[in-house]
Amino acid sequence: MKKYFRFFAIAAIALGMTMAVSCKKDEEENGGNGNGGSNTENLPTTLSENFDNSGIPSGWIVIDADGDGDTWMNTIDLLQSGYGHESAGCAMSKSYDNNVGELTPDNYLVSPKIYIDGTKLTWFVAAQDASFPNEHYSVEIGTVNNGTFTSKAVIFEETFSGYSKAQSSWFQRTVDLSAYNGQSVQIAFRHYDCTDNYFLLIDDVKVQ
Repeated sequence: MKKYFRFFAIAAIALGMTMAVSCKKDEEENGGNGNGGSNTENLPTTLSENFDNSGIPSGWIVIDADGDGDTWMNTIDLLQSGYGHESAGCAMSKSYDNNVGELTPDNYLVSPKIYIDGTKLTWFVAAQDASFPNEHYSVEIGTVNNGTFTSKAVIFEETFSGYSKAQSSWFQRTVDLSAYNGQSVQIAFRHYDCTDNYFLLIDDVKVQ
């Protein structure tokens, strides 16, 4: 009887160790931020940015992945106040520069890190020139490490075409983030795969 008891006790301990190792491996592979994780970094679960002050807001990161010296900036710094969505400023990225000519952007505008907890992402988007609206962009979930954005997923993508857009014509977009519950991530707006249009404008970014 003792031998049987000892066998089952050893098997139970081994199984427990295997499960513990498996859980730890899963936690390591997901950076401790997989679905069902906890907010161990005490990160915010909401985000709200209207870009109404000069410059790129504190905590946001811009990445000039194509290396042409042009990246995301605030319209207040290049143009003037009043170019935002019902507000003073917005974020902008160029596919054409009046002083340079055609640009082929690959520019990232990356939010501060947040913890996803059953929320949705909304933003307003526009192309500055109604005659050249074919700006292409995506919205991606990922993280920034050493100045490089590593994407986990593209959650939205579009090219403006087939309809007129102007400074005063803004469109709201919404994406459900519930699939990423329990993850600590950053949200990137990537302007790319287009050229010779004008400006892509992003404003009123919210996670709520």
